[in-house]
Amino acid sequence: MQEIQNIISSFANAPAFDAPKFIAAHQEPAVNSFRINKKKISVSPFEGALSVPWCADGFYLKERPKYAQHPYWHAGGFYVQEASSMFLSYALQQLLPLQETLCVLDACAAPGGKSTLMASLLSNNSVLVSNEVIKSRVNVLQENIVKWGNTNSIITNSDTQQFGKLPPFFDCIVVDAPCSGSGLFRKDAQAMNEWSENNVQLCSERQQRIVSNLIPALKNNGVLIYSTCSYSVEENEMMVNWLCEKHQLETVHMEVPAAWNIVNSQEGCYRFYPYLVKGEGFFIALLRKKNQDETKSPDFTKTLKIIKPDPSFAQYINGPFDFFMHHETIFAATAKVLETTEILRQHKINLIQCGVEVGAPKFNKFIPAHALALNEALSQEVDVIDTDEATAMQYLRKQTIRIESSFGYKILKYNGVNLGWVNILQNRTNNLYPTHWRLLH
Repeated sequence: MQEIQNIISSFANAPAFDAPKFIAAHQEPAVNSFRINKKKISVSPFEGALSVPWCADGFYLKERPKYAQHPYWHAGGFYVQEASSMFLSYALQQLLPLQETLCVLDACAAPGGKSTLMASLLSNNSVLVSNEVIKSRVNVLQENIVKWGNTNSIITNSDTQQFGKLPPFFDCIVVDAPCSGSGLFRKDAQAMNEWSENNVQLCSERQQRIVSNLIPALKNNGVLIYSTCSYSVEENEMMVNWLCEKHQLETVHMEVPAAWNIVNSQEGCYRFYPYLVKGEGFFIALLRKKNQDETKSPDFTKTLKIIKPDPSFAQYINGPFDFFMHHETIFAATAKVLETTEILRQHKINLIQCGVEVGAPKFNKFIPAHALALNEALSQEVDVIDTDEATAMQYLRKQTIRIESSFGYKILKYNGVNLGWVNILQNRTNNLYPTHWRLLH
C-alpha cells in the first residue's frame, strides 16, 4: 500500500476525498458487476445477484464467475461492466427524451460498455454512432455491438477532429475520455504503476483537445456527457470549468438520491469513491450547449446504391429497411441510419459498420451473417433449433456438432437466446460460428 500512500497526496484537493478510507477501500477486493440485455434475457443468469441502484439492468455478484463459460455472454445476453460507470443510464434518462428520434455519438467507444448501455435505452428510430480512434481496439468494439444486437448502430474509426468538421448534428455526445486511470487502482495494478502527475497533465491536455474537436458537431441545446475513471481534479472539475469558459457550455444539475452516496462535487459534476459506493472510482459531468448558432440539418447526398430485396436474403430479416452492398456484403439500414451514414461518408469519417449485416451472396447462394443471427431484426420465420448447454458450448468452441433436422440454415438457440447459425446438410452439420470469436478454453 506504500505506492498508494505516495500517490494520494495529489488527490488531497479532490472534493470529499478521504485518504484513510481510500487506503482501506483498496485493501478490499474490487466489485464484480454486469449488465443484462433485456431484449434477450429478463433476469440475471447468476444466482445471488443484487441490483445496481442507478441502473435497472445492472447487477452485483459477490464472487466473479467465469463469465465467458456462460453461453449468454457470447450471445449478447449480458455485458461485464463496472458498476459506477453504469450511472450513465440514470443520467441519460434524466436528460434526454429517449422515446424520441435522437442521434447520439459515443466518441471514445471501445470496448463498448457505454455504447451497449445506450443501445438499450435509445428507441429503434434513433441512431447510435460508436467511434473508436485506435484501430486495434475497433474489433472488440464491433464484436460487442454486434452481440448486443440492435438495428440502429453505426461503428466508425476516426479521430475526433474529423467529427468537428460536421455541422451541429448530434443531440448527445458522450466522451468517456482517456485518462490517468487512478479510479481503476483496485481493479488493475498496472494502472498504479503507470500513474504519474506528468501523465495527469498530459491526459488533461488530450481531453481538452478531444472535447474541443467535438463541440461543433453538438446541436444547440444538445447534451455533452463527459466522464473519466480518474480522481484528479485536473481531469475532472477543472476540465469542466475550462469547457464552460472556453466553449460557453452550461453545467446541468441533476437530483441524485442521497442514499447512493454519490458526491455532487460542483454543479453538474458527480464523483464515485469506492469507500462510499459499491463500485470503483469514477467521475461524470453533465453539460449543455446553449445560446450558440442556430442548428441546421446538414445536407446529404445519396451515394450508396440501394438494392431491391431479393427472396434469397429478405426471408431472413424483418423491418422497415433499405438494403445496400458494402465490400460484397449486404447490409440493412433504417432511413435514419442510412441518412446518418451518408452524412458521415460525406465528411470522410471512416465507416466500419452501418446498420445490420445481413449476409453475402456466394457460389450462387446466400450465406446469412452471424451478426443477423444475434440481431433483433432477424425474422421470426427462421427455423430455430433448441439445444442443451453442452451442445451450446461445443458450438461456441466451433467444434463438430451433430443435429438431426431438415436441411438448410437454422438458428441454434440456448435457453431462449440465439447463439448463431448452423447449416444442416445430408451427412453433417456445419458449425458457422465465427472462427475468430470461438471460445478457446
